[in-house]
Amino acid sequence: MLPYNNKDITSIFNYSKQLVNRCLRDFVPDADEHKGKGGLGQLVEELFFKYDINSRQEADFAFVNAELKCTPLKKSAKNEDLLIKERLACSMINYTEDWNKSFEQSHFYRKCLIMLIMFYLHQSNVSKLDLHFLFAVLWKIPEKDLLIIRKDYETIISKIRNGKAETLSEGDTMYLGACRKGQKGDSLMVQHGSDIGAPRRAWSLKTTYMRIVLDEVKKNNVDGAYCNYDIKPTELEELISVDELKSHSVDDVLKGRFAPYVGLGYSEICKKLDINPITAKSKYFVIANAIASNKKIGNVNLSEELVKSGLTMKTIRINKNGKIRRTRQTLWSRPCRC
Repeated sequence: MLPYNNKDITSIFNYSKQLVNRCLRDFVPDADEHKGKGGLGQLVEELFFKYDINSRQEADFAFVNAELKCTPLKKSAKNEDLLIKERLACSMINYTEDWNKSFEQSHFYRKCLIMLIMFYLHQSNVSKLDLHFLFAVLWKIPEKDLLIIRKDYETIISKIRNGKAETLSEGDTMYLGACRKGQKGDSLMVQHGSDIGAPRRAWSLKTTYMRIVLDEVKKNNVDGAYCNYDIKPTELEELISVDELKSHSVDDVLKGRFAPYVGLGYSEICKKLDINPITAKSKYFVIANAIASNKKIGNVNLSEELVKSGLTMKTIRINKNGKIRRTRQTLWSRPCRC
């Protein structure tokens, strides 16, 4: 059981406040420094928020569409004022997949419209487990900022769409940048529409933008916590209509929706649903979600029926011999209540 309700953004935010002015070692004294893949953000996910790290393209807190970000601050040598240390990297750019995505379809928009930003004090030669967190910030990108970021996105995507990803520069845009990732000498990435390779880049919020965020946080935080918008209760969407439930159970309705697709391949299902195939790891959940919801809900796990019942839809892959492929997940699961 998680120590917070992962379907309630208020619960997640309130839980995050416990980390302010503390470090991970306060919560897990015997933790291994090398647990996870090494990044502080991954350690916070696994040791503090208690969920397994993953490579899914959805937001970390998928039920509330909020992304967890840990970003360092530094002290000014002159007066020890807190300063932004670096840009905030958000998600990797995929040149072969992102070129035809609208802003609303982008990984950046889907993951980072709302972020739980944990600011910590950078200290050289200090264990990640001993780094102290200073602010817990629930940040929703303001409407005006989002309009500028949309233009920035379109500027970047235009170059990628035209096979010019190798010419990308952070000087092209205002708030949203395409920052270089990796080390010098790394192999170049294949890009759409060109035989010329391009350096790896990620969507990022520039240092100048993050300075404005930090200034607002320093002025308005209460005991190290700050939220820049009014949190409203989540409005649950209807998965199954009242008329359907008058004559069928929830199980029967869902089985009926999946029945026409049993035995079909991925491409065949996409064609029948009239949706474009994708290569992301979440592609099977995407089509299962479209079938279960009749293409009416972005995430069926946020529907009224599943939230109230505690059920979660998951997808698994099965080999021809009937064995599950590299997973122990079940199709429908309930949280443990023992």
